[in-house]
Amino acid sequence: MNEAHFNRNLTVEDALRIEQLLKPQEKIWSSEGVVTIAMLFVIGMILGKVLGSSVIAIGITSMLGIVVVVMIPKALDKSSTRAKRKYYTDNLKDQEGALTPEKIIVITEEVTSELKWSIFNRLEVVEELAFVAKGREYLGFAPYMFQSPEDWERCKNLIIEKKKSQPHG
Repeated sequence: MNEAHFNRNLTVEDALRIEQLLKPQEKIWSSEGVVTIAMLFVIGMILGKVLGSSVIAIGITSMLGIVVVVMIPKALDKSSTRAKRKYYTDNLKDQEGALTPEKIIVITEEVTSELKWSIFNRLEVVEELAFVAKGREYLGFAPYMFQSPEDWERCKNLIIEKKKSQPHG
């Protein structure tokens, strides 16, 4: 038997971890970042002329820079995480299913889906988490979703095997 049966849902925390892994890597120097730094420099120059002191202007500009570059994105990310957590919890449907060498079967109260491995463009096993994804849509798996450690091992092995057999894997 080369199937791995699951009968629980992924936790919100694990779903958020997968979403983080699926996020495209951000460039260190984006065009928006360069424009922001240039604008802060211009603001500092203007403040230096108005206040007559470049030291005060540099201090004010530095504080503005910290707020713009560090604090605002962190606040937005925290708000986004809360919204994702609420959305995930509100839309969670009990599911069960199996991973087989041919497909992944997901059964909910309303529908049974049979997904061929070939539709997924990303297959990963990371620590105690495994997932298959097409773009930003994914199915995630963790050990607690499976009835036995053997099923969890079969799940990981199937995903690793299918990743190796992908043309771009």
